[in-house]
Amino acid sequence: MFMFSAVSFFSGLLSMFIGNIVYFHSSKKPVHKLFFILCLFNAYWGFTEFMFRQASDVNDAFLWLKIYVFVIVVIPVGLHFAVLYTGRVFFLQKKWVLAALYISVIAISISLLFHNYMFASMIKMPWGYAPVLAPSSIPRNIVILWLVIINSCDIILILYHLVKTHNRNEKRQTFLVAMGIISPIVLANISQFFLPMFNVQIPELTTIGTTLQASFIGFAIWKYDLFAINPATAANNIVATISDNFILLDPGGKILSINRAVTDSLGYYEKDLIRRPVTSILSGDVTEQFFFTEAMIDGKSISTVTIKKKPVRNLEGILITKSGKKVPVSVAVSILWNRDGSVAGYVIIARDITEQKQIESQREGLIKELQDALSNIKVLRGLLPICANCKKVRDDEGYWHDVAVYIRNHSEADFSHGICPECMKKLYPEFVDKP
Repeated sequence: MFMFSAVSFFSGLLSMFIGNIVYFHSSKKPVHKLFFILCLFNAYWGFTEFMFRQASDVNDAFLWLKIYVFVIVVIPVGLHFAVLYTGRVFFLQKKWVLAALYISVIAISISLLFHNYMFASMIKMPWGYAPVLAPSSIPRNIVILWLVIINSCDIILILYHLVKTHNRNEKRQTFLVAMGIISPIVLANISQFFLPMFNVQIPELTTIGTTLQASFIGFAIWKYDLFAINPATAANNIVATISDNFILLDPGGKILSINRAVTDSLGYYEKDLIRRPVTSILSGDVTEQFFFTEAMIDGKSISTVTIKKKPVRNLEGILITKSGKKVPVSVAVSILWNRDGSVAGYVIIARDITEQKQIESQREGLIKELQDALSNIKVLRGLLPICANCKKVRDDEGYWHDVAVYIRNHSEADFSHGICPECMKKLYPEFVDKP
């Protein structure tokens, strides 16, 4: 067994081992699953490279080279992983993006299986059989351009996230992930394209790069508990079915992720709200828990929002829809902490209380009506000083009033006068029927 063949073989085994550790660390998280798939293809890469280097003759080597062409699938998988890790999930909401990413690589792999325009032949080297690049052609140049575009997007995306991340631990974590993503790309270009231009022949170093990739990201998992508070996994796996509005914020109060309830109730797409200050959609009493600061960056005034470092529960707020409608909500804010005691982010749960507010408004209206009615009701209570002879009633000021006048002034009652039968006999005997 050639030494470098053994390197390819054990590099594949190590990638597979690290991928399993990450997957079983939390098998339900999409980014863990994708990293496991990435490591599977890296292991496939190492094994097929080991087999064509160890081939007994050139025909066997070329056969394994045909099988080897499917390792190109690792390129879009790496970009997909970077997109999920950085939280740029809205990039994947467009189905044609994923379709273009994977359909193109499948088409390239199948075309290479029947006509390998990337490699012309196999040559025996001190470290085993190695592929020889085919002469320049349109299909070959298209594939190389495709590789350059995908790898460039991969690198730019992870470096952009590294620059934009302000949390110290997340920055260190992202640096390790960036090193893992960049390592195989750099080593592949050095060993397969750059050095051969100067007639310097060395074994392909790509599988060593894939091992470094798995190692860097594996260390990031162990050291910083990678993906523990990933926006995509938090939204997709923890609160995907929550009917309340769920908003995940970074330490600066900017939106990292939202659940479907937010998009349904406010009328926004997720991409419209990502990286925006939470105060652009949330106002009311709850915003008293926010700190607002102004900073000058490159001559521009930049507003930042930070939440006070204490949990908030049952505070009323207002969610503002895309159309400007105000939705009353009951808000709870929880704090996510890093291991070093710094704030990792915030979770906001906002429950729609529109129906509750309507019920409260109706109840308050009814109470007001009852209070108004009660205020107009006059009730006579206590002892009334009344003359034993003329039956006049004395008021609080010492004046005497006819009993009918007194009752009318101190109650809602009124009188309609008539004559009782006994008084009729006394006053108008001539009108009384005689027996």
